Amino acid sequence: MLHIKQVEGFLLAEATIGLVLISTAIILFCENERYLAQNRNKAVEQYKATEELVNMSKKILITSEEQVFSKNETRPFQDKISVKSRYGTFEVKVK
Repeated sequence: MLHIKQVEGFLLAEATIGLVLISTAIILFCENERYLAQNRNKAVEQYKATEELVNMSKKILITSEEQVFSKNETRPFQDKISVKSRYGTFEVKVK
């Protein structure tokens, strides 16, 4: 009888430990998903802000090219107009 009670006690302890481990794994999985969702939202916001900044800088470059071109139109001897920026050099050939 004593041997059977010890086996039952071990089974109960093993089952309890198993349930605790499974519960811990589920909690860690859910917290990991929440953390990843927060980071994904931050990354999406940063991407949108960066994309907007790039579009604004492209507009600035285009308008500055137009301004340089309109200033240099009055000079008939110039056959090439170049604009330097941090994104590179833009050259326009005038015919």
